[in-house]
Amino acid sequence: TLTIPEGPGPHPAVVLISGSGLQDRNEEIMGHKPFLVLADHLTRNGIAVLRADDRGAGDSFVPDRSTLLNVTSLDFATDTSLQVDHLRKQPEIDADSIGLIGHSEGGIIAPLVADQRDDIAFIVMMAGPCRPGVEMLADQNRRLMEVAGLEAETIDTVVEQFILVMTMVKEGASKEELMEPLRRLSILQTESMGLDIEVDETFVENAVRQAQLPWLKWYLTHDSATVLSRLDIPILALNGSLDVQVLAEHELPAIKQAAVGNLDVTTR
Repeated sequence: TLTIPEGPGPHPAVVLISGSGLQDRNEEIMGHKPFLVLADHLTRNGIAVLRADDRGAGDSFVPDRSTLLNVTSLDFATDTSLQVDHLRKQPEIDADSIGLIGHSEGGIIAPLVADQRDDIAFIVMMAGPCRPGVEMLADQNRRLMEVAGLEAETIDTVVEQFILVMTMVKEGASKEELMEPLRRLSILQTESMGLDIEVDETFVENAVRQAQLPWLKWYLTHDSATVLSRLDIPILALNGSLDVQVLAEHELPAIKQAAVGNLDVTTR
C-alpha cells in the first residue's frame, strides 16, 4: 500500500520495515495496526509511505512455505531494497528523499539496506537493537523474568544457561551437542515460570530445531554496530523506556557509540 500526500509532488517518502515474525503491511497485533496509524500520520504531514506484507504474510503468496524457514534478515533487506526501487520509479516521489523506518528487527534491516545503497536519505530505528545478539537476548530474558517477579537467584541461573545455549548456537553446535543444554534450559524456564509443560524428547527436539534456524544463527553473528558505524546519513533512534524486549538503557548508548563519527544522530 502506497499512501501519497495531497498537493503537488514530488514528495519525500519512507518504507516501513516490520519486526521479527511474519507481519502484514499494518504490523497488526492484538487488534492494533501500528503501521497503519504511522502511515496515516506521516502521509497527512507530507511524507509518502510504502508498506508491504512480509513474504508469506497477508496477501504475499509463497508457493513453498518451507522456504520461509531458511530466510534471514538479509533476505528481508533484499525485499526492502526492492520496495525502494519501486518508490524511485513513482512520479509522485522525490527519489532523493527516500528514507527507511524500521521497527525491532526492522531496526537492524534499515541500516543494512542503507549500507548496501547510496540513495537512502535517512533511517529511523524504532526499538532497534544494536548490541551483540547474545547480550541483547540475555537481557531481554532477564527483564521478562524480572517483570514476572522471579527471584534474582533464579533469574541468574536461567540467564547463565541461556547465554551458554545461545553461544553454542552462535558457534555452530550440532543437534547432538545442543540437546542436553537446551533440555536443562527448558526445564529451568518452565519450572521457574510455573508452567505445566512436560519437557520430553519431542519438546527438546523442537527447541533444538528452532534454535538452529538460519534466522537466529545469522542474528547472533551479525554486527549491527559495525554497519551503523559506516553510515553518514541522518539517524533517528527511538526506544521505549517500558519496552521489556529491546531495552532502551542498553541499546541507545550502543547506537550512539556505534555511530559516533556521524554528526547527525538523534536518540530518544
